Formats: sequence, structure tokens, C-alpha cells
Amino acid sequence: MQATGRLVGYLLLRNKPVDLDTMTRELGQAKSGLSVAARQLEAWTLVRRSTRPGSGRTGYEAVGDLQHLLLANNAHMCKFTETLSSGIPVAHGEARDRPASLAGLFSGFVEQTEALMADWEARRTTS
Repeated sequence: MQATGRLVGYLLLRNKPVDLDTMTRELGQAKSGLSVAARQLEAWTLVRRSTRPGSGRTGYEAVGDLQHLLLANNAHMCKFTETLSSGIPVAHGEARDRPASLAGLFSGFVEQTEALMADWEARRTTS
């Protein structure tokens, strides 16, 4: 997870796609770990893969900004909350309370993040 965080931060600061060899050299991380992190970020739609014409190398670049990151995170939280909630009817006793409580926490997190983004957007557009 540390490589994933480093990679997304690194790519947000870049203006063009970066290949794995460059990332490995500049971040001092193992190529295999960065490759896994890049694929994970791509699956979360936070990173886009591209190939440069005339080159066989694959480059990666950040997609969007912090707002995009928060929206993608909320989408994953919603899906996780749905998965947790679907297991509640089959659980009993305390086992039922734990996923329900966690689902409530994640739902609240999503609601608060959406409110924060709406407030930020309103302040940004009035400035």
C-alpha cells in the first residue's frame, strides 16, 4: 500500500506519462511493487496507461486531481458498504452488529466526503 500511495503522489506531480524504469529509478522502489501499484491505481481509475508512438514502453499518468481521487474512493466505499450490508441478514448476534456498524461508518464517511466536496466546490466557485 505504501508503494501505491507514493506512486499516486509522484504521478500527480508529473506533467506527462512516466514508464516503470523511470519510476523505479526516481522513487527507489522495486519495479515489481510499482507495477502492482500502477495496475491497482489503474483499476481504481486514478491512473491511465499509455504507450508512446515508436516506443514499446508503457507510461502511466495520474487522472484528475484530489477531487477525482475522493470520488473514486467514495465509489469503492459504496461498493464495500453494499457488500458488507448484503451479509448482515445471514449473521446472528454480535456477528450481525459488526458488519452493520462498519457499513454505517463507511456510509457516514461517504456522506461527509460528499458534503466536504460540495462545500469546497461552492467556496472555489465564489472565489
